[in-house]
Amino acid sequence: MKRALSVCLLIAVLCLIGCAGSSEPKVYSHSQARFSITCPAGWSLTSQDNEMYEFRRGDVKLIEVGGFIFSTDPEEIEYMNSLSESELKEFLRSASLDGLEGYCEEAEIMNWTISDQFHMSWDGRPGYRIRANGYSDPAGVDMTLDLIAAIDMQSGMLYMLASQISKSQYEATKVDLEAAIQSFRVN
Repeated sequence: MKRALSVCLLIAVLCLIGCAGSSEPKVYSHSQARFSITCPAGWSLTSQDNEMYEFRRGDVKLIEVGGFIFSTDPEEIEYMNSLSESELKEFLRSASLDGLEGYCEEAEIMNWTISDQFHMSWDGRPGYRIRANGYSDPAGVDMTLDLIAAIDMQSGMLYMLASQISKSQYEATKVDLEAAIQSFRVN
């Protein structure tokens, strides 16, 4: 009886240790796209490819984040580096709006409207962020969308983050989403 109680206690302690470990944020480093991001407890990596990661919590898709080569042409990179700050900001704003339109079409987000958009710095790189709301036809719910684009002028990489979270779950997820966004680093 004592031995059975000891075994049960040991199993309970090991389960608690395992649960405590899974409640910690985890850093994911993408070697090919050259970035890392820390995801909050409860988020899991559900897919990856040469350019990006996708994270979910349970069956809820939270974010896609990736790094893409926007150019390998030295002349184009030189041109991008020659842009004034205002020209670069306009390029990022325009590219982000185009990206939002494409993302909404791909994700079947209907009747979307932009609620907030602004220039930002994402891990020290010039960036642009858009928050929008729209109806997801496949999910049958209203969604809040976040799209961030930043450019690394030296390497010719464009970094993007896209989230699509049901409006009813967005407020509960917002703190974790912002923590993940702030943790993003280019390696």
